[in-house]
Amino acid sequence: MNRKAQIFSLDFLFSLAIMVLVIGFILMFLDLSLAAQKDEMIWTELKETGNTASNLLVGNPKITCDLVDVSGDKIMEMPNCVNKSASFSRTDLGIPSASEGYQCRITIGSWVAPACNTSPPSSASNIYSTQRIVISSNGDVRKDSIPSNHEIAEIKVWRSLA
Repeated sequence: MNRKAQIFSLDFLFSLAIMVLVIGFILMFLDLSLAAQKDEMIWTELKETGNTASNLLVGNPKITCDLVDVSGDKIMEMPNCVNKSASFSRTDLGIPSASEGYQCRITIGSWVAPACNTSPPSSASNIYSTQRIVISSNGDVRKDSIPSNHEIAEIKVWRSLA
């Protein structure tokens, strides 16, 4: 038997099997890496949206309380004071529309913001939640009667990916 022209020797078969395993491990690592990147991108998006909503809740003039003097004249807008009777939308909080899959819930004590009143589903895997210490009022705040009680505003944002 002449072995000089033999193509499939045992050495070749072993090296081929090792090559197939190495390529399989590389493909598996790439797939896991891409999945981790996608999860990180989704989380970063939620975190940015939640932090924007949190900042706008206490800083947007449409939402914050007005500090007024005893005659009712506006002195200034009060940051970190949420006017519960103000009419504001999700856009005022920087939260994209529900058609893009974004949902939100904002509570201050037992009060729930009408613009963000959806409860997160139990199946949601990524929910960004943050809290702010605020003063809340049902209208303007008079200079001589600034509320001294602080409340926790909880902002939750999640995205339903279809």
